[in-house]
Amino acid sequence: MILKCQALQIMGLPIGMVHHGAKMAGFERKHKGLDVTPDYVNRKMESMMAALFDTIEDFENRVKVLEKQVYELKQERNGKVQE
Repeated sequence: MILKCQALQIMGLPIGMVHHGAKMAGFERKHKGLDVTPDYVNRKMESMMAALFDTIEDFENRVKVLEKQVYELKQERNGKVQE
């Protein structure tokens, strides 16, 4: 059975996320003369999609853990503890 302190660690939100506009101002200053090519857009889209899929996978793993905890709590409440 997962302890409450472990559940809180598992459910922790990702840290280090860029907040709206916090990093974009720096990008605009450094890349004023940058041409946006299809190759550049493709690389950026690939990295964004990889990050999105990683986030979805992490979310699915957290949901699985929560579903297991709910199942265990229901079994415990009904007196059917399985090990």
